[in-house]
Amino acid sequence: MNQFGKKSKLHLGLVFFWIIFGVLAWPKSAFAYSVPNVPVIIQPVIPEQQAQKNAAYFDLKLQPGQSVPTNIELQNTSNNEVSLVIKPVFASTDNQGNISYIPHQESDDPTLPFKMADLGLKTQRITLEPNEHRILTQQLTIPRTTKFAGQLLGSFYIWSPEANRQALTGAMKRKHISTYNTYGIYIGLGVGVGDVAQVLPDFRLRQVTVRAQGPNPAVLANLQNFQPQVISNKSLNIQAAVYRRGSSEIVKRAAKLNYSFAPNSNTNIPISWGKRTIQPGNYTLRMTLKQETRTWKFKRNFTVSAAQAQQANRYITPKHDYTWLWVLLGLSGLILAAVLMVFLYRRGINAGKKTKRQSKRKR
Repeated sequence: MNQFGKKSKLHLGLVFFWIIFGVLAWPKSAFAYSVPNVPVIIQPVIPEQQAQKNAAYFDLKLQPGQSVPTNIELQNTSNNEVSLVIKPVFASTDNQGNISYIPHQESDDPTLPFKMADLGLKTQRITLEPNEHRILTQQLTIPRTTKFAGQLLGSFYIWSPEANRQALTGAMKRKHISTYNTYGIYIGLGVGVGDVAQVLPDFRLRQVTVRAQGPNPAVLANLQNFQPQVISNKSLNIQAAVYRRGSSEIVKRAAKLNYSFAPNSNTNIPISWGKRTIQPGNYTLRMTLKQETRTWKFKRNFTVSAAQAQQANRYITPKHDYTWLWVLLGLSGLILAAVLMVFLYRRGINAGKKTKRQSKRKR
């Protein structure tokens, strides 16, 4: 997701991607697609080495040293030039438990066995002439010397910089607009190398951090699948809880989570404090993962400093404790009541004495 700063008093904080299709729900019949607001028809040129012949994405089974074309057919349907960017990206995992096939801000996971350049793939910028038909050629090669076996998952993400600039310009012309749409499409890329079935996902807990997630403070447990194998269909169950260190009492528990997980990827598992503030102190995170017959258990001690708590709680409106005021008002009320009673008592006594004096004078 692209980040934008302030420009002409317009806060460009949110960008929405229009995603047409994805690996876990790719169409099975129609092969041609288009990017909204971009007059170009796009479709993958399915190679002979394709594993699923009727799939509308690249589904390849290769061995080290093998190459395969991953060409993309483009048709400009307008009478104007159209500029496009075609970027190969590895799949990642977002913090909602979805596999993402769009470019992301974070660097690729360090356990990925290759860079896209190692496979012969690179970002391409092209301009299509009016009504031009073109085959974008590119060759994917598994390095001959590698001993890698497993699954590579990603996409070719395609967008028009000009269309996105026009969306920005349109938003700038409208007052009080803080969001606008950018448009893109991805063609899925799945490559199995060697004996993929023998490779199983595996996890490690990399780190535990504390920071604001949206408006709420949260503990973030960075979980990493360091093996080249995917977990799909939200089949990974995650349970996590935070304890005061040395105590069995749960401070905060994450809702039951079900995740998909891309190969060689990591993501932050959020344990939100909601509208409550995180207090400085020593804590323990316990996390259990289950996927079919396999289970992973993690335990990690961590400390929240006063500075970290303040930063994580910065969007929470502090709730002031007015107990002292109520106590003061209560004591004041009691004192006032006591003074009033004494005053009335004395007034009554004085009134009685005055009445007696008056009675004696009459006699």
